[in-house]
Amino acid sequence: MEYNGVGLVEGTRARNVSADEVVTLVNEFLQLQFFDAPVSYCGKSFIVRKGDTVTMYGSCGADEPQTDLTLRIGDRRKTVSLYSNYPAELGKLRELVERIGGPQVWLR
Repeated sequence: MEYNGVGLVEGTRARNVSADEVVTLVNEFLQLQFFDAPVSYCGKSFIVRKGDTVTMYGSCGADEPQTDLTLRIGDRRKTVSLYSNYPAELGKLRELVERIGGPQVWLR
């Protein structure tokens, strides 16, 4: 597992993760159909109709933390940025990744 952080633990660090932790983590990613998720969750999107035209808008604040989750299985790779307004299931996945390899692990 590789951690690339700023703040509490600076820089890139790597450590071994048990096979059981990897299986659990990958199964959670797959159960949530991670490869089908949008690449970014940043605020809310909405459309506005003006006459015969429909325009899509979005809003994204600048004061919330961002987490990028990446899953790579063989040649298949996907990164999803969690900024705001993301599904609770992806938030739980982020928490699981942090328990296994987040900043607190690197302070030990």
